[in-house]
Amino acid sequence: SWLGTSMATPHVTAAVALLRAQLPHLSGAEVRRRLMRTADRVPAMHGRRFTLDYGAGRLNVRRLLAE
Repeated sequence: SWLGTSMATPHVTAAVALLRAQLPHLSGAEVRRRLMRTADRVPAMHGRRFTLDYGAGRLNVRRLLAE
């Protein structure tokens, strides 16, 4: 396994593809908001909603598609 955007990008892209297949009418801005809203915050974020190191947190595909 590797860390960083090189590993995160394909996972987030696949999650967005699943979301757009389920809800094709969503705008790009709404997709972004949903990704950020449904991400799991990680302890190293110290309660912040966004950090440069962790973004909005860890991708949670289940929450993204269930919302």
